[in-house]
Amino acid sequence: MSGVLNLAYSLLKLRLTMLGTLALVIGASTLFISLLLYLLGALSIFTVLIFVVLFNFVQWLVSPYMQKLCRDARKYLTISLQSSMKW
Repeated sequence: MSGVLNLAYSLLKLRLTMLGTLALVIGASTLFISLLLYLLGALSIFTVLIFVVLFNFVQWLVSPYMQKLCRDARKYLTISLQSSMKW
């Protein structure tokens, strides 16, 4: 029974960590875009809202490709490290 509770706690902790990371990425990108728009002098609430939504949408579209690229790089790195250890 203790193992089941520990697994449920670990899963909950993982999900909360993922949500926290998502909130951090969205918050950082929003802050970056707001700062950039402020420096350009185009800081109205509608301009910020449009650019933030557009930027987060593009992030959402590109992220699966970035994840695949990281997985492929990790596979390549693992294979190259294994082959170099054979020498």
